[in-house]
Amino acid sequence: MGKHARPEAIDRDGLLDEADWRDAGACLHADADLFFPIGTIGRAVEQVEQAKRICRDCPVQQLCLAWALELGAVSGIWGGTTNEERRATRAAARRRHPAHRAAQTWQQAAQA
Repeated sequence: MGKHARPEAIDRDGLLDEADWRDAGACLHADADLFFPIGTIGRAVEQVEQAKRICRDCPVQQLCLAWALELGAVSGIWGGTTNEERRATRAAARRRHPAHRAAQTWQQAAQA
């Protein structure tokens, strides 16, 4: 699954257990404060960039992003994006496909 996946998060077929996708995240042992910066200037900008670097190599980055998009207003860095970036993604998806949801569900992303 990747260098960050915990063995118990992987089933016997080598697939990620949908219920435990967060246990396979590259952020699992990182400083949680990086993913929940306070503010939008100074040190917070550095924290966002550090968190996004961790997300770039994460084996469950797409699941994480799909989960955050499905849930809606979630603070922090999820799937390598800020809340503002996810809000823009959802708004763009609504403009392109008003009848469709902004993102596939995290369960659908897990099957992809």
